Amino acid sequence: MKLPPLPGGLYIEGTLRRDYHFHPLNGALELSLEEAAAEDGCTADRVTAVLASALATLTGQEPDRLLVASLVVGDRQFLMRQLSVLQDDSLRWLSARCSDCNAVFDLSYRPSSLPVKSAGPGFPESSVQINETSYRLRLPTGADQSGLDQRKSPEEQQLQLLASLLNPIPDVSTLSPQDIATLDQTLESMAPEVALQLLAPCPHCQVENTINLDPYQSLDSSSDALLSEIHRLASSYHWSQREILDLPRRRRHHYLQLIESNRPSDAMEAGH
Repeated sequence: MKLPPLPGGLYIEGTLRRDYHFHPLNGALELSLEEAAAEDGCTADRVTAVLASALATLTGQEPDRLLVASLVVGDRQFLMRQLSVLQDDSLRWLSARCSDCNAVFDLSYRPSSLPVKSAGPGFPESSVQINETSYRLRLPTGADQSGLDQRKSPEEQQLQLLASLLNPIPDVSTLSPQDIATLDQTLESMAPEVALQLLAPCPHCQVENTINLDPYQSLDSSSDALLSEIHRLASSYHWSQREILDLPRRRRHHYLQLIESNRPSDAMEAGH
């Protein structure tokens, strides 16, 4: 399957590279992803760990955590969504509460159908004029997110991040709300983005609601289901854990379906 390119990319020796490939999806990869997602650290650190485990190549290179952390935030969110598509692109169901009539309703979406905005002019950095001073403003990366002081409030972290993206680094106390709005608009015009919201009309009152999507939802997955599958296959076929983990996911699930389909006849034979 041909993968869509990164919406941003990395400049490698002066050439913008947007290519990447994931490792084949099998139990070993799934287990390593779940272990990476469970690592200690902030969300940015866990995203870096997951992508470094999942990617076979990134912009023509064998990826490590340093390379993955150098990606802009929009590319990292895009790769997390592509990884989610690789694992399961079936319909996802959400429950939402209407902002107008307060009724609860369900809506569905498919991860691969969500829109993606490619990087804009100037990517990944641009010139901006603030208070008669010319700055170079660059897009935030995973490394920038990891460097934030988690003890600070979200508002303080945003100001810390914004200041770190400017060269020369300004005194954030001198930035007015209008200055911050100008910087935010410049970043938005450059940044690659994945859809982080859905617009959904309430089926009861028809008022349109904005539903937030978490680009890192897969970080909350548990290894319990995979370990249960390993147990069932080992019990039925007496394969080792390594043999089971090396199976492609689709074949593993096919064997599980065969076990399930044979269960009624096994029960009848046991009854005789």
